[in-house]
Amino acid sequence: PLMVAVDRSRAAIVRMLIADGCDQDAPNHIGVKPLQRAACVTGDVEIVRLLLDSCASTRGLVLAACKTAEIRALFGPKGDS
Repeated sequence: PLMVAVDRSRAAIVRMLIADGCDQDAPNHIGVKPLQRAACVTGDVEIVRLLLDSCASTRGLVLAACKTAEIRALFGPKGDS
């Protein structure tokens, strides 16, 4: 359910699922995690913030692949370049 909400840019549903204790690091069938999908594919800044605030893992995320500079900046100094 979380990956579907991320894919459809449904921030309210992502927020609800996180509040209900979903595994925000659960990968899809090809190993992509919700944070990777939001940051690098959909480019939804609000969802990236929600996932980061919920302590989603950044392991495996390639900052250069992030959709926008605004999203890269959310990851701190490493994300500014």
